[in-house]
Amino acid sequence: MAQRFTAHGGTMTTRMLREVGYSTRQLQSLVASKQLLRVRPGLYSHPQIQWSSVGRARALGGAVSCVSRLKELGVWTPQTSQLHLRVPRHTREGWSRDPRVQRCAKGAHLHTHADAITSPIDDLATSLHVASKCVDRIELVAMLDSMLRSGMASRYALETHADAGNAAMRWAVAELDSRSGSGVESIVRTHLKRMRLRFDIQVRIGVWPVDVLIGNWLVIEIDGFEYHSGESDFGRDRRKDRELHGMGYTVLRFTYWDVVLRWEECERQILEFVRAGRHLRGSKAVG
Repeated sequence: MAQRFTAHGGTMTTRMLREVGYSTRQLQSLVASKQLLRVRPGLYSHPQIQWSSVGRARALGGAVSCVSRLKELGVWTPQTSQLHLRVPRHTREGWSRDPRVQRCAKGAHLHTHADAITSPIDDLATSLHVASKCVDRIELVAMLDSMLRSGMASRYALETHADAGNAAMRWAVAELDSRSGSGVESIVRTHLKRMRLRFDIQVRIGVWPVDVLIGNWLVIEIDGFEYHSGESDFGRDRRKDRELHGMGYTVLRFTYWDVVLRWEECERQILEFVRAGRHLRGSKAVG
């Protein structure tokens, strides 16, 4: 029985248990002997099995959605430690007093919805719609870029989805560019466009691909969230920076957290170099 609950994320409905052979009398007996726990009417858990995201969603009568579901599907999403769930608005006051259920509600980012939820996992379209009302618009651009870049969705499909969506989706689709190599690069590209700078992305200079080239001489390199250099990678990047410096390019290297948490500082530094003309001519780079 424990294996069944593990396979279903730690919670199972009465219907699911009946489908594998448990009668109402057997379930009552298992609850009485504390081999099963009754979370709420129609839902059970195993005392030794931790709830997964799906189990938590089922306990709240909701569905894994928004950035949590999109990340599972392979879409680039902004980093978050919270589980995003879509829950029906009319059931929030009726949640079980089981402390585990209360912890689920307290620890998750909840998106209320008027309609009943029939599955503990939202589909791609629903998750994207929920996310469009949750994330920053520039992050939404990065997510849509990721879907376009991976082949998960075509530009036509995203444009169609945007036509039926909200203003944030329509704005983000208008900013699409699948050439960005990662979500964080999409964020940088969208910021630079807002700054009205002349730039290109995914440019090759000699043997080196660079993330962004502002003007002719200012290179922006971005180390993503999952960037964990080994000794060889670290050495390659430093060699790349040295060679670009030697050719007269100025190289600014930012991390994921620089971009998503400290963009004002990044923007200020970029503008300082632009005002100094470092994007227009070769010069000895600093840093």
